Amino acid sequence: MVRERRTARKSSARKSTTVLPDSPYVIRMKYNEDIRHYVYRLNLCIENFHYNVLEGQSDYLTPERRSQILLHTLCVRGPYFQLKKKYADLYIEGQPNDKYYYNGRWILTMEYLERAMMEAKREYDYNLDDDEEHHENEARESQGENDGWIFFF
Repeated sequence: MVRERRTARKSSARKSTTVLPDSPYVIRMKYNEDIRHYVYRLNLCIENFHYNVLEGQSDYLTPERRSQILLHTLCVRGPYFQLKKKYADLYIEGQPNDKYYYNGRWILTMEYLERAMMEAKREYDYNLDDDEEHHENEARESQGENDGWIFFF
């Protein structure tokens, strides 16, 4: 019988799969945070990560990567879900999608996405207000439905 020799892999030889602590991918929007403040804070984090952690050796300052980071950090639920779903194909196999270029320029800039986020938030809040009014009207109708009517069986 032949004996196989197996060696254990050193933990330092394994590639780390965790996200770096200063990575902009861990930034999340705070509850009721202004969208402009969030985008500004995210931009600062991206620049800090690019210059101080990666020492300028990355593509984090390109508009394509910035918009990808912004969409990645949005919440899965709430007003920004449709926006995140709409631009899910922003990157295909690690490369920016060609359909988001117009005349050789990237069209999904941070400013464009910031305005789209504001519009999505406004629409979401408007729909919530409509639902509340609808439920209040139903409650009033159910309370006053039989006022003044006497039924004989």
